[in-house]
Amino acid sequence: QDLNECDVVAPVVNEHGILNKGWKIPTPMVDVMLNIPILYKTFQKKFLYYKDDYYNSKLVNVEVVSGCFFLTKLSVMREINYFDEKVFLYYEENILGKKIKDSGYRTCIDTRINIIHNHSITIDKNIKRYNKYKILKQSEYYFQKNYNHANIIEKFFLRLTIGISTLMQWLRDR
Repeated sequence: QDLNECDVVAPVVNEHGILNKGWKIPTPMVDVMLNIPILYKTFQKKFLYYKDDYYNSKLVNVEVVSGCFFLTKLSVMREINYFDEKVFLYYEENILGKKIKDSGYRTCIDTRINIIHNHSITIDKNIKRYNKYKILKQSEYYFQKNYNHANIIEKFFLRLTIGISTLMQWLRDR
């Protein structure tokens, strides 16, 4: 595949020793399962991330890339109506990935390029962990409701598991 076939392109991102090579758009029920701590790692590997052998060429199609560094044309951003201003800090990448995919564009990781990203350094200085978690979960629900069009049952389980996981985070941070 040629670079010109990619409408969005991003490098491999090294975040504190973990390589971020893009991920799949989570369905409502995947996010429900990710909200359950004992299921998180299993479901993350199985349903959110691509297997290592998937990255077997220079340019690899993915659904979502890290928002810390990516390139696209202004015309692509204009057509998808840019960023969603109702979301701050979290789930912006999933929203962009969904809008880009639904518009028929291709998102790629260039496996030849690596960058280092000191994830959350600035945010950690300004927003407490529990408040970041609440923002994350509000954005998760917003994404699933407005972009993946979660049905009533999915929204019920999202609210339930988000509530429980948010309470658990609050207890941990006390």
